[in-house]
Amino acid sequence: MISMKNFTCLWPVLSLLLGFSIVGCGVPSFPSQEENNSSMNDAVGQSLGNEADEDVVAPLSEEMPGAFFEDECPFESMDNESVICGYLLVAEDRTKVDGLTVEIAVAIIPSHRDAPRPDPVLYLEGGPGGSALLGIDDWLESPLREEREIILFDQRGTGFSWPNLDCPETDAVEAGEAPEGVLKIEAVETCRNRLRQLGVDLTAYNSAASAADVEDLRVALGIETWNLFGISYGTRLALTVMRDYPTGVRSVVLDSVYPLNVDAYTVSPQTQADAILALLRACQADVDCRHWYPELEQDLYTAIDILNDEPLELEDGFVTGEDLVSALVSSLYDSETIPVLPLAISEAAFDNHDIWLELSEEEARRTTSHRSRQHQSPRQDDVEDLEDSQGMFYSVECREEAPFGSPSAAQSLMEGYPDQLAEPLLADLDEFYAACAIWGAGEAAKVENMPVESDIPTLLLAGELDPVTPPSWARLASETLTNHLYLKIPRGGHSVSSDGDCVMQIIVDFYNALDAEPDSDCIQEIRAFEGP
Repeated sequence: MISMKNFTCLWPVLSLLLGFSIVGCGVPSFPSQEENNSSMNDAVGQSLGNEADEDVVAPLSEEMPGAFFEDECPFESMDNESVICGYLLVAEDRTKVDGLTVEIAVAIIPSHRDAPRPDPVLYLEGGPGGSALLGIDDWLESPLREEREIILFDQRGTGFSWPNLDCPETDAVEAGEAPEGVLKIEAVETCRNRLRQLGVDLTAYNSAASAADVEDLRVALGIETWNLFGISYGTRLALTVMRDYPTGVRSVVLDSVYPLNVDAYTVSPQTQADAILALLRACQADVDCRHWYPELEQDLYTAIDILNDEPLELEDGFVTGEDLVSALVSSLYDSETIPVLPLAISEAAFDNHDIWLELSEEEARRTTSHRSRQHQSPRQDDVEDLEDSQGMFYSVECREEAPFGSPSAAQSLMEGYPDQLAEPLLADLDEFYAACAIWGAGEAAKVENMPVESDIPTLLLAGELDPVTPPSWARLASETLTNHLYLKIPRGGHSVSSDGDCVMQIIVDFYNALDAEPDSDCIQEIRAFEGP
C-alpha cells in the first residue's frame, strides 16, 4: 500500500498433484540464505553514524537465473504442512552476466479442490516494500482457494527475499530510538551507504525489474496463464506486467489502483485533503450524521488549532494538530474505522481525544501482532522489520515518481485549501523529496509515467474515501483498459477487498466467469455513521 510516510495503503518444488512442472529442481550448491543474510545483518546491527560493513556480497550462484528450488517455509503459519515454499533465482541486473543474484521468496497455497483450475491467482503486495508472505494466514482462509491455488511472493528487496532493503536506521529515528540529534535524512543516507557497500545496486529494485521476476516465476513454475491480484502498489506492478508480459495473464483484479500515469507525489497532498473533505460531505449528506454533527468541518479545524496551540502531552511525547491530520488520513485507510470518525472529530473539538487515542492503540496492537511473526525464520532473524522495506520504497518511488513531480507543483495544487490541512500534508512531501535526492535510485524512462493499454479482462475496485489511491485514479487507469469493470465502494477506504465477504465474492465470481458481470448489489450496503 502507498502513503506519504508509508506511501502505505495490504506471500519448492511443486508436486505434480498441483498441475505444474518445475524448472531447476533441487537445491543448487551455493551459500545458504542464512549465511548470505548474516553479512547483511551484521551491518544492520551497527549504530547510526558508524561505518558500514566493507565486505561486498558476492553473487549467490552461477546457476542460470530463473531457476526455482524448494526450501522450508521461512515463516510459521496455521497450515505450514500444505504450503509449498521455495526461492526463485533471478539476476539483480539482467544486463549483467555475473552480477548479484537475487532470491525471491515464494509460497504456494494449494486449492481445496483435488483438481484445481489450471490458472492460479498470483498476489502482488503493496507498499512498495510490503511482505506478502507475512500475511499468509489471511490467504489460507481465502475463498479463492475453492477453485485455484494462490501464489504469494515477496518482491525483490522485501520480506523474506534476499537481499532485504530494510532500513532499520530510519525506523529507529521514527521510533525515537536513534542517538540524540540524528535526523531522518541522515538515517536515510546511512542506510543507503550500508546497502551500497554490501553490493546492492539500488537502481535495480523497481517495477519493471519486479515484473520480469513475475514472468520468470510463471515460466519456472510451468504455468501457461494465471490471474493477477494487486492491492495498492501491487496494482502498479500488475499494470507493468500487463504492459511487459501480457501473454501469461488471463485476468487482473486491481484493488485501490495506482496507475503509472498519475504524478502521485504532486497530487497526493490534494488527494488526502480531498478524502478528508469527502468524509465531511458524506456526513452532511447523511440525515443522522448531519443532525449529530452540524458543524463538522469547523469542528475539525477547531480541533487542529487547539492541539497546535497546546499539544496534548502523553507518556512518549506530544500530539499536535498536524499529528491529528496524519491520524485522520491513516484512519481513512480502514473502512471499519470510517463510521466513527465524525464522532472522533466532534469530540476533539471539545478537547476530548479519547477516541483518537483508542484508535492509535488499536493500530499499535495490529502492528505488534503483525511483527510478532517476523522472527520465526532463521533467514531473516536479525532484520528489525519485515513489515515494510523502506529501502525498496525509496528505490521504486524515487525512481518512478519523484522525477515526474515536484513539491512546488504540489504546493500550487494546495492553494485554496485550509492551512490546517495544507501545511501538514505538504510537510511530509518535503521529507520524501529530500530522501530521493540522496538515495540514488536513478530515473525511470518516460514509459513508466505513461498509461498502460490492455484488453486483458480487468476488475478495478476503489474505496470512495480512500485517501491515497482515490477513485479518480482507478478511472484514469480504466481509460486505456478496453475490457474492464469498475466498481466504487461507498464509504470504503483503502484495500476494499479486505473489508468483508461482499467484495471478495465479487472477485471470486469475476475470476470464475470473465464473460459475465458479477453481481455487485451488495456494495450498496453502506456503513452507518456512529452517533454520540
